[in-house]
Amino acid sequence: MRIYKVSAYTSVFIWLAIGMLIIGSISLSYSGMYINIIIGIIFVLISFYLCFKTKNTLSILNEINNVKLHSNANSFKSLNNFIITEIIFNILSLAISIILLSGVITRIWGEGKPIFG
Repeated sequence: MRIYKVSAYTSVFIWLAIGMLIIGSISLSYSGMYINIIIGIIFVLISFYLCFKTKNTLSILNEINNVKLHSNANSFKSLNNFIITEIIFNILSLAISIILLSGVITRIWGEGKPIFG
């Protein structure tokens, strides 16, 4: 559960940082200003979605853990599959966000240009 929480919230932060860097990159040049703002907002919305999803998934998992503690049911195999799938999704999302962040940083500080434009 801890791996899920750390990877999910780290991914949320990185997606938000990417969006803010894309929007902020228009200060380097105004060419492509509107596309940078639109794409930056899309990345910020993705981070909000991932944060909302993580909060709800954690609350569901906490409720299920409470049920597991107070019941004699040993059949939670589908729950274990769900948790493993969510952890894999979060780790892949984190990897993709790190790759995108490195591209954004390279474009802004390496080339000195806005992301799109």
